[in-house]
Amino acid sequence: MINFILYNKDTEEHYGDNVFYIGKGSMLANPYTHEPDKDTDERCIKNSRVEAVNAYEKYFYWCMKNKPEFKMEFDSLKNACKSGQTIYVGCHCHPKKCHGDFIKKKIREQVIKEELQEKI
Repeated sequence: MINFILYNKDTEEHYGDNVFYIGKGSMLANPYTHEPDKDTDERCIKNSRVEAVNAYEKYFYWCMKNKPEFKMEFDSLKNACKSGQTIYVGCHCHPKKCHGDFIKKKIREQVIKEELQEKI
Protein backbone atom coordinates (compact mmCIF):
# COMPACT_ATOMS: atom_id res chain seq x y z
CA MET A 1 0.00 0.00 0.00
CA ILE A 2 1.26 3.45 -0.89
CA ASN A 3 0.69 6.17 1.70
CA PHE A 4 1.33 9.36 -0.29
CA ILE A 5 -0.26 12.44 1.23
CA LEU A 6 -0.24 15.74 -0.62
CA TYR A 7 -0.47 18.76 1.65
CA ASN A 8 -0.36 22.54 1.40
CA LYS A 9 2.76 24.00 3.00
CA ASP A 10 0.89 27.24 3.64
CA THR A 11 -1.65 25.56 5.93
CA GLU A 12 0.15 22.49 7.34
CA GLU A 13 3.59 21.65 8.67
CA HIS A 14 5.32 18.27 8.51
CA TYR A 15 8.92 17.43 9.39
CA GLY A 16 11.13 14.39 9.02
CA ASP A 17 12.79 12.11 6.52
CA ASN A 18 9.38 11.20 5.11
CA VAL A 19 8.57 14.79 4.07
CA PHE A 20 9.24 16.03 0.55
CA TYR A 21 8.75 19.42 -1.11
CA ILE A 22 7.76 19.61 -4.80
CA GLY A 23 7.00 23.32 -5.10
CA LYS A 24 8.90 26.17 -6.71
CA GLY A 25 12.64 25.81 -6.31
CA SER A 26 12.58 22.04 -5.84
CA MET A 27 13.85 19.51 -8.38
CA LEU A 28 10.32 18.18 -9.05
CA ALA A 29 8.72 21.63 -9.31
CA ASN A 30 6.38 22.50 -12.15
CA PRO A 31 8.01 25.23 -14.28
CA TYR A 32 4.60 26.03 -15.80
CA THR A 33 2.18 28.41 -14.12
CA HIS A 34 -0.96 30.39 -14.67
CA GLU A 35 0.11 32.92 -11.99
CA PRO A 36 3.37 34.42 -13.29
CA ASP A 37 5.67 36.59 -11.22
CA LYS A 38 8.66 38.69 -12.25
CA ASP A 39 10.90 35.60 -12.44
CA THR A 40 8.61 33.50 -14.64
CA ASP A 41 9.93 32.60 -18.10
CA GLU A 42 7.22 33.75 -20.50
CA ARG A 43 7.39 30.38 -22.30
CA CYS A 44 6.13 28.74 -19.09
CA ILE A 45 3.01 30.86 -18.66
CA LYS A 46 -0.25 29.02 -19.31
CA ASN A 47 -3.83 30.29 -19.47
CA SER A 48 -5.14 28.12 -16.64
CA ARG A 49 -4.11 25.87 -13.77
CA VAL A 50 -5.27 22.84 -15.77
CA GLU A 51 -3.04 23.82 -18.73
CA ALA A 52 -0.07 24.30 -16.39
CA VAL A 53 -0.59 20.90 -14.76
CA ASN A 54 -1.08 19.19 -18.12
CA ALA A 55 2.12 20.78 -19.47
CA TYR A 56 4.03 19.24 -16.56
CA GLU A 57 3.34 15.75 -17.88
CA LYS A 58 5.48 16.22 -21.01
CA TYR A 59 8.11 18.03 -18.95
CA PHE A 60 8.18 15.12 -16.46
CA TYR A 61 8.89 12.53 -19.15
CA TRP A 62 11.61 14.71 -20.69
CA CYS A 63 13.26 15.20 -17.29
CA MET A 64 13.14 11.49 -16.45
CA LYS A 65 15.14 10.80 -19.63
CA ASN A 66 17.46 13.80 -19.66
CA LYS A 67 18.02 15.04 -16.10
CA PRO A 68 19.62 12.43 -13.82
CA GLU A 69 19.11 14.63 -10.74
CA PHE A 70 15.37 14.84 -11.49
CA LYS A 71 15.13 11.05 -11.82
CA MET A 72 17.12 10.62 -8.59
CA GLU A 73 14.69 12.87 -6.71
CA PHE A 74 11.69 11.03 -8.15
CA ASP A 75 13.27 7.67 -7.27
CA SER A 76 13.94 8.88 -3.73
CA LEU A 77 10.25 9.71 -3.35
CA LYS A 78 9.26 6.38 -4.93
CA ASN A 79 11.59 4.40 -2.65
CA ALA A 80 10.19 6.14 0.42
CA CYS A 81 6.73 5.02 -0.73
CA LYS A 82 7.96 1.47 -1.28
CA SER A 83 9.35 1.35 2.26
CA GLY A 84 5.80 1.38 3.58
CA GLN A 85 6.05 4.62 5.50
CA THR A 86 3.57 7.44 5.07
CA ILE A 87 5.15 10.21 3.06
CA TYR A 88 4.06 13.82 3.04
CA VAL A 89 4.51 15.76 -0.18
CA GLY A 90 4.16 19.51 0.13
CA CYS A 91 3.37 22.23 -2.36
CA HIS A 92 1.41 25.48 -2.34
CA CYS A 93 -1.50 24.33 -4.55
CA HIS A 94 -3.18 21.52 -2.67
CA PRO A 95 -6.14 20.89 -2.48
CA LYS A 96 -6.43 22.53 -5.91
CA LYS A 97 -5.32 20.50 -8.94
CA CYS A 98 -1.56 20.35 -9.03
CA HIS A 99 1.38 18.51 -10.57
CA GLY A 100 1.64 16.61 -7.28
CA ASP A 101 -1.40 14.61 -8.38
CA PHE A 102 0.51 13.53 -11.50
CA ILE A 103 3.64 12.67 -9.47
CA LYS A 104 1.50 10.59 -7.11
CA LYS A 105 -0.04 8.75 -10.07
CA LYS A 106 3.38 8.01 -11.60
CA ILE A 107 4.76 6.75 -8.29
CA ARG A 108 1.77 4.43 -7.83
CA GLU A 109 2.22 3.09 -11.37
CA GLN A 110 5.96 2.48 -10.94
CA VAL A 111 5.64 0.89 -7.50
CA ILE A 112 2.95 -1.49 -8.77
CA LYS A 113 5.01 -2.31 -11.86
CA GLU A 114 8.13 -3.02 -9.77
CA GLU A 115 6.18 -5.15 -7.29
CA LEU A 116 4.74 -7.22 -10.14
CA GLN A 117 8.19 -7.68 -11.68
CA GLU A 118 9.55 -8.87 -8.32
CA LYS A 119 6.85 -11.56 -8.16
CA ILE A 120 7.74 -12.95 -11.58
